[in-house]
Amino acid sequence: MVEFASISLDVVIRDAMKTIRLIMPSNIQLREQLDDGEVNVYGNATQLHQILLNLFSNACQAMDANGGTLTVITRPLKREALPEGYKEMADTDYVEIVVADTGCGMSREVQAQIFNPFFTTKDIGEGTGLGLSVVKNILINHGGFIRVESELERGSRFCIYLPVTASPASVAAAVQEAAGRDAPRAEILLIDDEERVVKYLKKRLERKGYHVDGYTKPEEALNEIISRPDRWNVVIMDHMMPQYKGTVLAQRIKKLKPSMGMIMITGW
Repeated sequence: MVEFASISLDVVIRDAMKTIRLIMPSNIQLREQLDDGEVNVYGNATQLHQILLNLFSNACQAMDANGGTLTVITRPLKREALPEGYKEMADTDYVEIVVADTGCGMSREVQAQIFNPFFTTKDIGEGTGLGLSVVKNILINHGGFIRVESELERGSRFCIYLPVTASPASVAAAVQEAAGRDAPRAEILLIDDEERVVKYLKKRLERKGYHVDGYTKPEEALNEIISRPDRWNVVIMDHMMPQYKGTVLAQRIKKLKPSMGMIMITGW
């Protein structure tokens, strides 16, 4: 069961940006324009972290060929300032999170389908198409929604809207503690069924000073955790693999080692 609580959105966003900095190509710049005010939302920090990493990762992929700028913006919104079609249903103020890139962009036809389950712009065998469908469903469960604006060869702009809460954050300290760990000491277990993804992420993370062991078969990785439970303290895994859903794999790993840190990634 997913637990919800009042959380500091700023803490979650900064932690997600810290993660994407570790793996994004050197030809991509990250620019942030975060509102100075403290904004809390009622939700699940892990799920919100997941959707942000999903959008950050998609943006980096869209700029992979020529590089560019990934911009993250937050701003508070009064109910009456919400996009048409949404303000009538809102009963509180919201916060807007914008994830923008200067990449390849999308046609109107693609934009109309990207939130559908199993739709993908990738070649056969290169993606599940579940990424943005998962993002949309998580946001619905949080009382929020997502919009996209894009133009071919000009980039894309994803806008997330979440209702704010006046309740004090209850998990900000835990997220900040995780974000403030001495990153080079992390021992990372990387699991993805695509070998090229494992090689790419392993190379990027090792350049940042991490020690990384990569696996393309979840069962092999599980067996290694059983035989060497103290070898790793962080697992980075694909959200959807042919043999396992990332959530199922995470549950099995947590039973083997409850203290293991988890990061799930996915694409569209």
